[in-house]
Amino acid sequence: MTTSSGLPDLVATGSLHTRELDERGSTSPLRLVRAARTLASMRSGGLLRIVTRDEPSLREFRALATVKNFPW
Repeated sequence: MTTSSGLPDLVATGSLHTRELDERGSTSPLRLVRAARTLASMRSGGLLRIVTRDEPSLREFRALATVKNFPW
C-alpha cells in the first residue's frame, strides 16, 4: 500500500515505525530516489525494509545507506 504521495504506508511495529519498498523487478535508477525520499520522510529510529532480487540493487542501496550515514 502507498500513501497519496506515492510513499509506502507507515506500519507501527512496537515502538519503531517501519516502511517497506518493494523494488523487485525495478531496473530504474529512480529506486534510489524513492528510497532516499522515504528515508527523508521517516522519523529517527525507524526502519526501512527494501525488497529486491538483484545483486546490483543491493550494492546501490548499501552505498546509499553509507553515504547518508544510516546503519546497514
